[in-house]
Amino acid sequence: MSLKFDRVKEGNLITAKLMNDILTALENLEAKIGTGTSSPGFLSITSVSPQPVSPGQTLAVEGENFGTQNENIILIGGTRVDADKIDTINSSSLTFEVPEIEEGWVWLTICNPTVLGMGHQKIEIKKPTVETKGSIEATITIKLKSGKTKKAGKQPSPDGIVMPGQGPELQDIACDYIEKYLKVTAKQAPLKYVKCKLDIDKQGRNIAVAMFVRNNLAPGSYRVSAQMDGFNTSFKDVEVVTGRKTDTSLTMTPKTQGGKPPKNGKPDIGEKLDHGWYAAADPLYSHTRWPWPPPEERTGFDPVTDPGPEEVEEVEDWLESVADRVQEENPGAPVDRNIKIFMDRSYAPGTVTDQAYAYVVFGDNGAYVPVMLVPKDYADAASVSLIKSALPGVDIDVANKLAEHGINNTAQLASAWSGLVQSALETSPEAAEMTIKTAQAKSKELQGSVASLSGVNTTMEKTLVTAGLDSFVVLANCEAADLSSKMKIDLAFAERLVVEAQARVSESMWSLTRLGLNEGQISALKTKGITTLQSFKNAAAPDVAGALGIGAEQVTNIAKGIDTLEATKTTYSRTVQKSAPVTNVFGITREVGASLARMGIATVGALAEADNAKIAAAFRGSVPLAEAAKKAANKLLE
Repeated sequence: MSLKFDRVKEGNLITAKLMNDILTALENLEAKIGTGTSSPGFLSITSVSPQPVSPGQTLAVEGENFGTQNENIILIGGTRVDADKIDTINSSSLTFEVPEIEEGWVWLTICNPTVLGMGHQKIEIKKPTVETKGSIEATITIKLKSGKTKKAGKQPSPDGIVMPGQGPELQDIACDYIEKYLKVTAKQAPLKYVKCKLDIDKQGRNIAVAMFVRNNLAPGSYRVSAQMDGFNTSFKDVEVVTGRKTDTSLTMTPKTQGGKPPKNGKPDIGEKLDHGWYAAADPLYSHTRWPWPPPEERTGFDPVTDPGPEEVEEVEDWLESVADRVQEENPGAPVDRNIKIFMDRSYAPGTVTDQAYAYVVFGDNGAYVPVMLVPKDYADAASVSLIKSALPGVDIDVANKLAEHGINNTAQLASAWSGLVQSALETSPEAAEMTIKTAQAKSKELQGSVASLSGVNTTMEKTLVTAGLDSFVVLANCEAADLSSKMKIDLAFAERLVVEAQARVSESMWSLTRLGLNEGQISALKTKGITTLQSFKNAAAPDVAGALGIGAEQVTNIAKGIDTLEATKTTYSRTVQKSAPVTNVFGITREVGASLARMGIATVGALAEADNAKIAAAFRGSVPLAEAAKKAANKLLE
């Protein structure tokens, strides 16, 4: 039964009966809404989460009157959501996977044919941040000297930091000194000091433990090095992985650590033999053995040091650091500080031997460590990890097996011996030799190539080459901000590319110091964004003139005086080969090389220009051999 009411006119009397009838009608209407379905409510959205949301993520929506799962229609930024990806939990909750759409603010719309109304809400779509960087965290353990107690506040000496006790004053003094003077780098880029504390190791010795970090590093191989006056330099090769923190630890020891110092304060490193062809010596610590000599020793090993006597202190520091690490990793090893480097006198770079051809030896009957000697013409390949180099047959599994044996990059593989590779990969001697020769060819190919720079993968290399940035010289002359903008790369990455390229070439090929400018003038140009020869040439003359306080015409004349930069990879490779030792030429043994050197023909470039008759003297008068050697030298310079 329904109640009907006459319209109330002005002046009518509103009675109690009329009001009661109205209230009864309202109660009946409420009851119908509460129990029936003939008058549905309006669809609405009250909340969404998460915000912002990325394509592929699940978005949860809360609201009212969503209806059944197979009836809901969802539009997001004008794109309809696949019905199979909508999960209607109940009439007030549903979830769905966000489709692939552009970033920004978009409308979320939900409707249902069986429900009144349509829900709208603006939401933010944001693409997920792809982590392309890694980081290094280095823990440096510093073994401290014992000594008499010093007064609080007295600065520790740089020759080893005397450790008098464990008081709070000393803690501050020693750690302040370490923060100021300990330099920790990864490929010449400094790591940031974090903290330091004094402690005692398991043997009861005084130590300091310092932590350094560096973030935003492109994936790749890095050599972490720790240096401080009074201590042996310590270093370790690490691999930075995208999105991860690479932990590494190094131990530093005072230079007099380990007993009585050798005669004259220098280790006996033997008679100098004039090799001079290698750029790096990488010990394989995991292959430390004793006693020397090894059972499989071939005849013809000589003690040798390289570089020469004028740099003997640097050699001493390096040898001491090798001794420290060997002793640390092999507590029972006989490590005599009478250290020598032994090398097979018949070995020539670019050849493949079946056994190690060089050792660091710690005294007669002492421990010995095989060493890979990286030739100067493989130097660029030393920064290219095996995976990045795309060597045939070298996948992640093979790279990991080689890394377990101390072979981490292309240059090291090229400098290894077949027995080492055979053991690492459990393959035949022939296959091991072929792997090394392939790495040698790749290492030469990488000389002067931007592919050898940190963080430059195959795609980035192609992009750089296409943009005309195909050599170290060109990159060394770039301004990092311009490079970042042009290549659409991170500024920190651009800065590292420029710095690393500048380190690979002569400073005269990019530095403003070549123009005879003083520090004040160079600083003034830097404020204008001019730090290289190329940016000087490209800059507007009035801008440069204002910074230098000279006339625009003078600036133009200075710019004209800058020689055309030798920028191509071919030119770079030719320059490297010209100065390479003559033993790099196929067929020239150490003995022949020594004879040529005595005649003033010590480099590949000199051999290519020498007279055949003069060359023949080194080959016991054989003109055909001399002609072949000269032809091979010119081939290297093509």
